[in-house]
Amino acid sequence: LNGWWTSLFGVFIICFSLAFISQNFSFKYSDIRWLLAPLVIFLIAWYVPWWDYHHQRFDTAAYMFSALEFLNYREYPSFRSPLVPGFFSMEIFLLRNTYIVFWTPILLFIGTAWQVQHLAERWSSTQISLLCTLSFILLPTIRYWGQMAMTDVAVCGIWLFSLHLLLKSEKNPEKKSIALILGISIGLTFMTKQTYIYLLGLVGWLII
Repeated sequence: LNGWWTSLFGVFIICFSLAFISQNFSFKYSDIRWLLAPLVIFLIAWYVPWWDYHHQRFDTAAYMFSALEFLNYREYPSFRSPLVPGFFSMEIFLLRNTYIVFWTPILLFIGTAWQVQHLAERWSSTQISLLCTLSFILLPTIRYWGQMAMTDVAVCGIWLFSLHLLLKSEKNPEKKSIALILGISIGLTFMTKQTYIYLLGLVGWLII
């Protein structure tokens, strides 16, 4: 599937989902803690703008070409997992910049950091989750690759989300909806990056 309508449809789905979620949204003073990840990531992105000179090098070029293929700009012979390039294509479609994607890697980076914070908060306390989130963002590997047009940090986020769902499904085995969402999440993981080796860890977890 390719063509400008696919990116437009993706933008529509995202907007519809946000509108649906915001119906039951309520802000509390304690929710300020979720601003830590966006503030730190935007500060790092402003101070160390890696994407300015890396989008046409290494694997980033492959993901950018895959994103352009969604919009029928060109045909790229090498297969890449389509989910993240699909998100890149939405930004290209909206901003008409075929050379650099700026917002999508940052938003995926923030989403992954929120998964770390959410999971850590469920297992420990708010203070420890903030420390875990800050430590995760400042890891040199995460900080470097998270700002580029790559899938490594995004796949980390979706795996953490799948882990969270797996824990919830174990505690609530009667809720089939959680198991369904877990299956969809794991399926989307392999559309994010070719991470088949991670199946070994998942199978090991299920065996334990």
